Amino acid sequence: MKVVAALGSLTLTLSRCGGRGKIRILLLLLLAIIAPPAASAADCQFMLGFKTQRDAIPNVVGDCLENQAFAANGDALQHTTHGLLVWRKADNFTAFTDGFRTWVNGPFGIQERLNSDRFPWEAGGNARPANIGVETLATGLRAPWALDFAPDGRIFFTERVGRIRIMQNGAVVPQPWATLEVTEQAGSEWGLLGL
Repeated sequence: MKVVAALGSLTLTLSRCGGRGKIRILLLLLLAIIAPPAASAADCQFMLGFKTQRDAIPNVVGDCLENQAFAANGDALQHTTHGLLVWRKADNFTAFTDGFRTWVNGPFGIQERLNSDRFPWEAGGNARPANIGVETLATGLRAPWALDFAPDGRIFFTERVGRIRIMQNGAVVPQPWATLEVTEQAGSEWGLLGL
């Protein structure tokens, strides 16, 4: 029995010489040579936020199965060996889910939650929005600039004209804590700029 197989410029000739076992081994070798290679992680890559997420939690994310693609809503998606990476256009956060839990790279770094939950800072979160506003604490100051908090609760702050002032119990102490001589220089950053 003689088997001839050609692949491009490679030609293999197998002949029966010593039994069926040798032919089987040679056929298996032939199949290994001409079989198409399986897709591997080398064929895809993580980029940008997906790379950041993968580098931070590689054992959770796993290896890529494909390159990222965009969904109809503008989100970016990439399947991995352990789940799905998602960049959400709605809130600009990158997340990974294994189908039960999600790891979101948000304002406090990567945080884990159940898929059924949301963090307060996520779009659609369950928390109330913060009441943010402006409240005037003192008037009659000359260019208040820098501040620092003392361990006892007092707030030290500067006025660019050279005064260091204190706010204590919600009110500005009438007399400056210290006064430094400064020279005003028009067109430049002058005065007492920090503590």
